[in-house]
Amino acid sequence: MGKQTSTMTVKVPGIVFWSEIAYVAGSPILDIYSQGDTEKEAIEMAKEAISLTLEFLAEEKILDKHLRSCGLRPRKSRNGTVRWTAPASDIVIPKEFLEDGPITFKVVTLSVSCEVSVEQAVVA
Repeated sequence: MGKQTSTMTVKVPGIVFWSEIAYVAGSPILDIYSQGDTEKEAIEMAKEAISLTLEFLAEEKILDKHLRSCGLRPRKSRNGTVRWTAPASDIVIPKEFLEDGPITFKVVTLSVSCEVSVEQAVVA
């Protein structure tokens, strides 16, 4: 019998912008970014990068600690899933993105779901 899993959702503010050769999208709170030929592709690639990172952190049993250190807080929904959300705050753009001058960006919501072990999904 395999280990039991639960669905966990992480919802964070993100940004998307054009950078000379591609669109960049990601989460300043989690410090995870990706790129694509279109805004949509960049956002999907960022979500995939976030999902893979969450899965790795869960396997290492440090997911809860990492998300809390990024300022996210967990809530358990009625259907048993855990949703981590970031408090409303200003978005801080990493200074390396501003080295070539100001950028124009859109604020987006990045919502990613992944399967984690039941132990990782418990909200303390």
